[in-house]
Amino acid sequence: KNKTKMALAVEENFEPKQFSLGTIITIKVTADDYGYCPQRNEGILEALNDGIVNSVSVLVNAAFVDPIPLKCCLKTAVKKLKLGLHLNLTEGRPVTSFDSVETLLDHDNEFFPKALFQEHLKLFSKTQIYQEIKNQIVLFNEIFGKNPDYIDGHQHCHIFPIITEELVKCMDEFDIQETRIPHEIVDLVDLKRNGCITENQEYFFQTVLENCITAKSIFDKREIRYPHYFIGLSTMSKSMTESSMRQAINIIKDNLRKNQPFEWTNKGDMFVELMAHPGFPCVTKDAGCSVKGPDDFAKSHDRLYELNFLKSQTAFKLLY
Repeated sequence: KNKTKMALAVEENFEPKQFSLGTIITIKVTADDYGYCPQRNEGILEALNDGIVNSVSVLVNAAFVDPIPLKCCLKTAVKKLKLGLHLNLTEGRPVTSFDSVETLLDHDNEFFPKALFQEHLKLFSKTQIYQEIKNQIVLFNEIFGKNPDYIDGHQHCHIFPIITEELVKCMDEFDIQETRIPHEIVDLVDLKRNGCITENQEYFFQTVLENCITAKSIFDKREIRYPHYFIGLSTMSKSMTESSMRQAINIIKDNLRKNQPFEWTNKGDMFVELMAHPGFPCVTKDAGCSVKGPDDFAKSHDRLYELNFLKSQTAFKLLY
């Protein structure tokens, strides 16, 4: 019964949305961080089952990657559910032996955390970046019996140029043709002024938006598909509200009316991606990707807030 219900939810969530001017856009609603902890997995499955999620990104180096529920969904959903690799180079331990990727690791043999990642990038070996990306793809295949439908990045690590260059080589090798470019049309200063993001988040998001420009060029050369519009920076955590979602959608509509989506257009049908992090607050001590346990983001009740929104009638009406 649950399989059927989940399959029906996934089937329904792939109906296209007519945004404006007769333009039909497919909506991809991605739940990030599957595998992080049992509570996050449960929330993601609930958002898939009873909400608008139709795409799941998996952390293969996390402590609780349970493939069975998602494999079940893949069989019953007739390929309507997308399963992707949430490439992780910023949290926890690698899937490659430590001595083979030592330039990517700190003194604890863990990836440099987000706050230190960017300043250490210049010391990373390209060969070692490639090896870790490749091994995460191979591990995904071993877990799920298939290659990922797409690859995106934990904390957007995949759009830093030195990472992107090695990522596209691996995507070519494994014939993976879809990624994420988290370029949202958003005023970061306004978000900070309204208390939606902190000063540190503003700096990080600004770096992400700048790197998107370079990443886009690299992906375009390899004809790798990505969303024409992205929503996720302005709608994270308690900012995932009807008001913020409506505003993000209206910005896309205005952009379409001005006939300006094509600076971000590449191969394939047009689609919008909404990034989300649904779940229940993490209470499992050995959760996450690190021996240090779960972070504050995972333990926050904001995960439940996002889950409840993604299951709401408001979310269905806005996006489907």
